[in-house]
Amino acid sequence: MSTSVTVRLFAALRERVGEDRVSVFLEGDASVRDLVEAVVRKHPEVAPFERYIRVAVNSRYVSGDSRVAAGDEVAFISPVSGG
Repeated sequence: MSTSVTVRLFAALRERVGEDRVSVFLEGDASVRDLVEAVVRKHPEVAPFERYIRVAVNSRYVSGDSRVAAGDEVAFISPVSGG
């Protein structure tokens, strides 16, 4: 079964993609890692940030092994710097 997941993008990720959210389709019981890989496939400009992305699902930071489902609120947060 295929599931559509919408991801909100913040900071440099939003700037790279040029949008504040993207949607991808995931097959079966998908993990956060699967979701990140799907977004990178669809938006290769995200690849340089892939290993630094923090993922929040339903307002909680999660690990790559966590599961995502249709209707989850997902956010990708890239590292920020500055003063």
